[in-house]
Amino acid sequence: MTQPDPFHDPLSRAFGSAELAGIVQFCNQASRADVCAAVVRLVAQLRDDEVTLPGFPPRRACPGHPGQCQPDFHAALASLESELTQTQASLARLSAAVASLRARTPDWQGGASPDELAAGLEHWLHRQPSHAIQQPPQARNAPYAAADLAVLLPARLATGKPFSLLCLSLDHFASLRLRHGAALAERLLSQLGQRLLAHVPHDQVAHLGQDEFAILSEHIDDSAGHAARRVLQRVGIELKIDGERFALSASVGVSQFPADGEDAETLLLRARQATAAARRAGGATWARYHAEHTPAQQAREALENDLRLALGRPDEMHLHYQPIINFRTGQVVCMESLARWQHPRLGMVSPERFIPIAEESSLIIALGHRLLDTALAQWQSWRQAGLPVAPVSVNLSGRQLCKPDLADDVAALLHRHQMPPAMLQLEITETALAQAGAAPISRTLDALKALGVSIALDDFGCGYANLQQLYRFRPEQIKIDRSFISKIGLDPHSEVIVAALLSLSQNFGVGVVAEGVETLEQANWLWRHGCDVLQGFLFSRPLPATEMAAYLRDLPQSRAMCPLGERAPM
Repeated sequence: MTQPDPFHDPLSRAFGSAELAGIVQFCNQASRADVCAAVVRLVAQLRDDEVTLPGFPPRRACPGHPGQCQPDFHAALASLESELTQTQASLARLSAAVASLRARTPDWQGGASPDELAAGLEHWLHRQPSHAIQQPPQARNAPYAAADLAVLLPARLATGKPFSLLCLSLDHFASLRLRHGAALAERLLSQLGQRLLAHVPHDQVAHLGQDEFAILSEHIDDSAGHAARRVLQRVGIELKIDGERFALSASVGVSQFPADGEDAETLLLRARQATAAARRAGGATWARYHAEHTPAQQAREALENDLRLALGRPDEMHLHYQPIINFRTGQVVCMESLARWQHPRLGMVSPERFIPIAEESSLIIALGHRLLDTALAQWQSWRQAGLPVAPVSVNLSGRQLCKPDLADDVAALLHRHQMPPAMLQLEITETALAQAGAAPISRTLDALKALGVSIALDDFGCGYANLQQLYRFRPEQIKIDRSFISKIGLDPHSEVIVAALLSLSQNFGVGVVAEGVETLEQANWLWRHGCDVLQGFLFSRPLPATEMAAYLRDLPQSRAMCPLGERAPM
């Protein structure tokens, strides 16, 4: 006769019939019987079932509910926690369930109902296939996923034992991905994950997405630095794919429990802050989290972390477009694209705030590529809608200019979106020219011009450019910085400088745009001195794509805006 299964009745009441067979099979394995008995006891108590299993905690009276009994919930949790602390990583989900239930139920009175608590346990226990996290790290052939880390971290915290969290971010991986394609980049990440598993067998490795890994390590204090250096050494060994060798480096940040945080979210944030510090130090190194970081540093590092996440989300990064107007005809001659970040908590984050962060990290390459792709896709959408489209202008950073294959990236995007090269203008600041070497930039600009793309020198007059640079790089257009334009009519010295810049551009045969035009007085002065092409709030603020489409749709074929009288000669 078949022996009755002590787990079957309470489990059948706790779980659906479709899941029951697999759950019972899981529980009947000898190595898991004790743990599953504890689960059954807890579920049964939450369901208010009578179950006679060894070690079943006693019931206690329910205050305020005469005639009813209440399970000793805290005793059940303590019993389950005690048993779980003796298990391996295969029991991480159960430990996380306990942590979740304890957080939701600091006191039984006034808390969630037994059914709600039981449902919570069921969700955590069977949220994913059981085999996904049962294997010890050394038996796995791939790192855990980010969702698994959300379970592993609380499980490690539940033990109360000190440990370190290492956060690894590959240096300049975004540039490598753009150069060689997403498929090869994913193969590199897969090889790297296997290498980390092979060389840190006693630790737990998780791939958090993109170029970021997390490692749960038993090493603490000084030995954590040794562990970080060991990880850097493994990353630094060349990887080989299809006969091609790739040299990688990484920045590693370390946070420790309990010194740097007592919950999973805080530990991960501080490990990432330490990673950012390592990256600012030049990369290929590690850094320990230091609590003495100023609030400003911590806020900046948190924003960098959020920016990294935003690049993987379609609904945070946007482009607004500001028309550039021919003042004589009223026509839109170009549309400058301007990055906007709609942060889920902070709201609209100014580019003046997040662009420097992106430039100081490796994120500007990926961000710049995404914004260029978005601008070209939007231009094509407007053209297909039959709107009178003008060229679109996109800003480039100094780091993008240093990419030897930038022209190839631009050519690929132009081809993808079927956009004529003459419809794209790339804006470069004087500062970007100064930061990069003249020879590499000259080659990159020559390659871009060979495509048929035009180049504009932005913020002209306030940076580092000189006549030699203007002659060497020969941009098709210069954009006079708004700091000079804003003082027209107020400061004669600024007017002299603007007049000189206009004369200089005419002598060099370079087009000119006046930025930051806000008053009709400024526009008339510029027109009288030979500047027809203007940009600023006088004509339009930067507009979201939908509003820019309406602006183009409503634009008359000819809208003369110049004042009466003949244009004054220079």
